[in-house]
Amino acid sequence: MFLGVCVLSAGPWHVGLRAESSGGEDEEATASEAVGVMTNSRLEELIREIDVDAEGEPGLWEFRVADLTVVCITDESADRMRVMSPVAPLTEITEEELAECMMANYDRALDARYCVNDAVVWSAFIHPLGDLSDELFLSGVLQVVNLRLNFGTTYASSGLQFGGDDGGEAEEEAKEQEEEAKPAGEDEKAVPVDPETT
Repeated sequence: MFLGVCVLSAGPWHVGLRAESSGGEDEEATASEAVGVMTNSRLEELIREIDVDAEGEPGLWEFRVADLTVVCITDESADRMRVMSPVAPLTEITEEELAECMMANYDRALDARYCVNDAVVWSAFIHPLGDLSDELFLSGVLQVVNLRLNFGTTYASSGLQFGGDDGGEAEEEAKEQEEEAKPAGEDEKAVPVDPETT
């Protein structure tokens, strides 16, 4: 199996991992990989197909996709796996960018997410290890890389979006709530409240 990396350079970034069969593979083995139990040894095979220069050992690998560092961590005894890529130190992220990350987690990040660990913003895909298929792993890597590349622009993990863009409605609503919470200004008359009638 060959994994190709395709990077589109115009518009929002999208990276694609493409699996191609070289023919002659045992169809039964391929089918069992898709529905079998994912293991560290199979993950290592997949990671080394993505990047032959990947470093690490079972349970912790570092590899590169589209010139980005990607880390895969597993814990077989806890049946967990995560793929992550550092976005930026938390101190370099504005409140608006952090809020956009949280909104993207709802509708544009799909299976991957923006998260914070150790004062760093990461893009991450977290999944049970045992029922992870080859295709789902590759999709997770793809989404993590796309989130990293699209930080600051679309904040999307793919071209798909769940629900719809709120068109800035959340920001407008927050501004309206802020305005309502302000004390009465010079142009506005404060209405006195009689404590005996309330």
